[in-house]
Amino acid sequence: MQTLTETGKKALFGLLRAPFVNRWMVRPLRRFPRLMSLPYVKRFPIVGQISTQGFGLPEILFESDGRDSIATLMYWSGLERFEPETIPVFLAFANRSKVVLDIGANSGIYSLITAASRNPGQVIYCFEPIPEIFRALKNNAEINHFSSIVPICAALTDYDGEIELYLPKDLAFPTSSSTMKGFREAGKVLTCRACKLDTFAAQAGIQAVDLLKIDTEATEPAVLVGASQVLRNYRPWIVSEVLMGKTEAALERQLGPLGYQYFLITPHGLTRKRNIAGDAKCGNYAFIPEEAVDEAVSMVEALSGVH
Repeated sequence: MQTLTETGKKALFGLLRAPFVNRWMVRPLRRFPRLMSLPYVKRFPIVGQISTQGFGLPEILFESDGRDSIATLMYWSGLERFEPETIPVFLAFANRSKVVLDIGANSGIYSLITAASRNPGQVIYCFEPIPEIFRALKNNAEINHFSSIVPICAALTDYDGEIELYLPKDLAFPTSSSTMKGFREAGKVLTCRACKLDTFAAQAGIQAVDLLKIDTEATEPAVLVGASQVLRNYRPWIVSEVLMGKTEAALERQLGPLGYQYFLITPHGLTRKRNIAGDAKCGNYAFIPEEAVDEAVSMVEALSGVH
């Protein structure tokens, strides 16, 4: 049984997401800088279509029913407040990539910024297993008229079939869901499609993979196990979340024998690491094939002005 507090939070969240109430409350908030400085104001859910720009990209649209926390962040703070150290690096890599895979796509922020850069002939395959978030992802691609985005409702892992996804008790989209049991407290278990990247690439007739972005809440190593042929044959560059004390050793077991080098993504650019070690402030790494390290480092330095 829900506690009164939980019931009250749910009712309040539902009220704030009602379109008329949302419009009536949001517009005045933006007119008062003192209110905007309060941290809880920027968590106020946003309903409707949201426009954002940043990193030299043209306008990107999101559409939200109030549950998309990334769209809410875009409205209140702008694109450049979302993973500001990682997006420039990712964009530098995406600009030289024809085939990009966004694994754990959420409502599509990385896929959308890739498509917005308008690299001719580029294809972006994005994987999101939660149906309600997948619908938002697909809709965001459509309202931006980004035909280069190909959404797939599935979880990439180390086998083909079905997998259980553990969803937290979130009022907003359950973006911290994981296929790792016990990773976080689960409020709901969802069975979804599972597949290996190797299988998907073969079935889709993909002849090259240039860039992977992986954010699957502690199951990134399993994604790489299922992508062993893709890694060997195509040598993609990888931008991946690394969780302290959880995924470092398993990631090294997959990437080390393949000759990948490890770079922590920081506000100052790429920092080479001898071993993969999670960082409390910077959660993402770039994994680069050894033969492409000089190119990758030069590309990031040119983009960010780091010398």
